[in-house]
Amino acid sequence: MAEKLLPWAEAVGNVQGIKENGDVVVLTLEGVGEIAIKNDRSLISKLKKAMGQRVGILKTDIPGREYIFRKFTRG
Repeated sequence: MAEKLLPWAEAVGNVQGIKENGDVVVLTLEGVGEIAIKNDRSLISKLKKAMGQRVGILKTDIPGREYIFRKFTRG
């Protein structure tokens, strides 16, 4: 079963899979497992483009900005 992030918790890992199921999306991150997040079209689009790449998903308590996405690059 997919875990839900608590406010101000972040999951970081390589995107391995994205399964959309109505209002919920199950994101599979390498080293983390399955994370259940709200189905947000903008966020899901970013995640699909980042398939196989290292990302961070931060759960917030900010209305209208429940998740903050970041993609890690090698530098």
